[in-house]
Amino acid sequence: MILSDISLQLEKDYSKLECLLDGNSIYFTLSHINSNISLVYDAFVVALLPLLLEKQENIVVQGTMDDVLCKQLNDVLIPRLCQVNKIAITLKVIPDVTENAIALNKRVNATGLSCGVDSLATVKYFFDNDIGLDYLTFFDAGSHGIYNGNYAKENYEYRLKNSERAATTIGLPLVKVKTNAHSFIRGSFESAHSFLNISCSLATLGLINKYHYASAYAVSQSNFKPGDTSNFDNFLLPLLFTSYFNTHSTLQTKTRLKRISYIQHYDVANAYLDICTNSILAKKMNVRNCTSCDKCLRTAATLELYDSLSRFDKVFDLNIYHSKIDNYIAKLISKKVSIHEREFLDSWLKENKITTLQYWKAFKLIAKRVISTIGS
Repeated sequence: MILSDISLQLEKDYSKLECLLDGNSIYFTLSHINSNISLVYDAFVVALLPLLLEKQENIVVQGTMDDVLCKQLNDVLIPRLCQVNKIAITLKVIPDVTENAIALNKRVNATGLSCGVDSLATVKYFFDNDIGLDYLTFFDAGSHGIYNGNYAKENYEYRLKNSERAATTIGLPLVKVKTNAHSFIRGSFESAHSFLNISCSLATLGLINKYHYASAYAVSQSNFKPGDTSNFDNFLLPLLFTSYFNTHSTLQTKTRLKRISYIQHYDVANAYLDICTNSILAKKMNVRNCTSCDKCLRTAATLELYDSLSRFDKVFDLNIYHSKIDNYIAKLISKKVSIHEREFLDSWLKENKITTLQYWKAFKLIAKRVISTIGS
């Protein structure tokens, strides 16, 4: 794979950092950028690390990379990723030139504002602990519609408006970045999203020096299972740094339920919480969260555990929640659950919240599955 022909176009409302990957355009468009430095390929290289692993090919850079990043990738991070993914060959990034392109003479802090539980808990933590935060960010790196799928633009714009309103309430500027880097990756977004999101921060060319990444899991829930970089964000992100930039995972001791508990009285969360996986349906319903998808129901049910669901009546349809929750709990009881689902279900059990009706619905789901297996 060859990266070449880097350029920066400065327009009135946005900037476009672009280069070619094997002759095809790969780009970042940004609302904010540091335009006073030499151009480096760092953001493109980091975005394409999942593709390096998928294709098991080196990345050749016909231009300049940050010297610290190049060494860190080749000596530490790529070998560790190869080990996790059981790749036996040696893979490298090979630039024409390396230099310490940008002096790290400032500390500009930023974190994401998707308005999900993790990002809102991170923002609240900064303000609660009087830690300086300079920018909030909102990225389009594939999560709003996988690989430019249907409704990706509509999802992005619907979620962005909510985050813009939240940023105004918080009182910080929102850095918006869009990239097409995800369109080159064949695997699932989950296998790439950490690197894609960090690449968006790097694309600001040193405007952001320290990025606080709201990872999905606490350290106690992390592992080195391949397939989803969220599994090992806590361990690998501190290894991803340059002469001008570093990153780490936030809220490392807080599990998802603890994070929900942490934001239950946060006025920004009460007004702007956005965790829905079906934003198109939510938009049609004129509600922030559809309150029907699994993530909506799990989050709302957790808030019910803390007697705080009524505080979120602006972002959930509570009538839908009460009509759907029995079937959702039954489904969880009857299937193999994820880490976050197990954490929630254990708490639901501990509080004796499971009803006879929910057990009965779960039994019917299991019976139906068994009969279907026997029939096939």
